[in-house]
Amino acid sequence: MERVPGALRAAARVLLGLALLVFAAASPASSQEGGAFPVSVTDVAGRAVTIPERPQRIALGEGVQAISLALVDPQALSRLVLVGADLGAYDPGTEAALVQAFPALGSVPTARDEGSGLPFELVLAAKPDLVVFSLWQKPRVEVLVGQLDALGIPVLFTDFFEAPVENTPASMRLLGRALGRAEAGERYAALFEERLAAVRAAVAGRPARSLILNAFPATWACCWAQGTGGFGAFLPIAGGRNIGEAAFPDTLGGALALEYVLAADPDVYVATGLSAPGDGLRLGGGIDEAEARAGLRAVVAAEPIAGFRAVREGRAHGLWNWFNGTPLNILALEALATWLHPETAATLDPAATRATIEERFLGRPLPGTFWTSLAP
Repeated sequence: MERVPGALRAAARVLLGLALLVFAAASPASSQEGGAFPVSVTDVAGRAVTIPERPQRIALGEGVQAISLALVDPQALSRLVLVGADLGAYDPGTEAALVQAFPALGSVPTARDEGSGLPFELVLAAKPDLVVFSLWQKPRVEVLVGQLDALGIPVLFTDFFEAPVENTPASMRLLGRALGRAEAGERYAALFEERLAAVRAAVAGRPARSLILNAFPATWACCWAQGTGGFGAFLPIAGGRNIGEAAFPDTLGGALALEYVLAADPDVYVATGLSAPGDGLRLGGGIDEAEARAGLRAVVAAEPIAGFRAVREGRAHGLWNWFNGTPLNILALEALATWLHPETAATLDPAATRATIEERFLGRPLPGTFWTSLAP
């Protein structure tokens, strides 16, 4: 499934307020940790990287990955010198919250990815001492990484999309070590693994139910469906069977013919959206529950989606699209499990997990609506 409208190569992903956590110097996630440098790590691309000193000037290939830094070290957001332009382009509510919470972020240069990653000239001008890319960007930044290697600038790859089950905890541990916050990175990785095990236990022995994950349904004709990456990797764990996987056995997914969807007759329908204005499902920062549910109702009232059995029987839901590529993907996994198998709600509660993340890692609530259902 695409990560943002109009960007097939990217395949979709920041919770509003995740960056509000930069205020929280007294929060658990903001306490100082030790950590001697240099630090040698192996990133999720299998590259051995040495970071000579605690990073003070950080560049992000994806702006949305400010969330992954924030969960490990809120203060790292004050050390950003260049970020991808994806936040403002696709999730402006979240970007506005980030700038409000941390005004200096508003003056950080942004760079739009036009297919070759961050422009070398902008990276050079920013003088970073650490550059972080997402693994899906690797094919397009190989030349840039070689240039940065030649200059002695460390580059790390993290991943919350291509293989999120394995790479989410690995990436958080990696960032923790790279930022001198190994304990915080380990804590988040442990939480992810704990909730992952809880979902597996809750759905064990239950028959898989079929589901379609439909990206941005008001933007594209029915139906752009998830492949094996991002949400697709979580569906079997949540007790689901992705009807798009057989047609698109790759990470990105693709457009399913309406006839295919009708023949598959999925048990559950899930749409995705972001906070950008439009006539479809809006989820994310700055979106209240009433607006989110109204958007979902509008989406499922339109043909051909209105005719799907799952919709007629009330099993229609919505997810914030950038769960599909951030460390908060564990919330989507719990929500999906409870939608596919409502009886698991006795032991799974994504809202409670969200509250735990707010308390233990952010130190404050996260405003916005990130999932919704037709029924309250």
